[in-house]
Amino acid sequence: MPKSSAAAPATPTRNPDPLARIHNVTPHAMPLFASILFTPATTFDQAVAIIGGNPYPWTCDEPRSPVAPSRADQRAAFATAHWLIISYPQWNQLMRIAAAPQVVSVEAAPLYPCP
Repeated sequence: MPKSSAAAPATPTRNPDPLARIHNVTPHAMPLFASILFTPATTFDQAVAIIGGNPYPWTCDEPRSPVAPSRADQRAAFATAHWLIISYPQWNQLMRIAAAPQVVSVEAAPLYPCP
């Protein structure tokens, strides 16, 4: 008689529908900036490839310097926060980004003056 095996614990699954990952954005109400949150396992290079180009380098809208943070600084910030900002997104672009399995959420991102 074979031994009975215990069922493996259920693993939570994410909703594969890209619309379920998009918040505070509609095709008729597009923000100037969108914040893309990635899974912790996503690397900076993977995230940049998913968004399809360079992210908006600042996290505020009045940088103290016109020089963007270095790529190393951007990588370090991503390594701790796991999100990037894009500017002037298009609906089709957000749908494509939200469909990536590494994306947790896509949201409107209001930027505030830098401290």
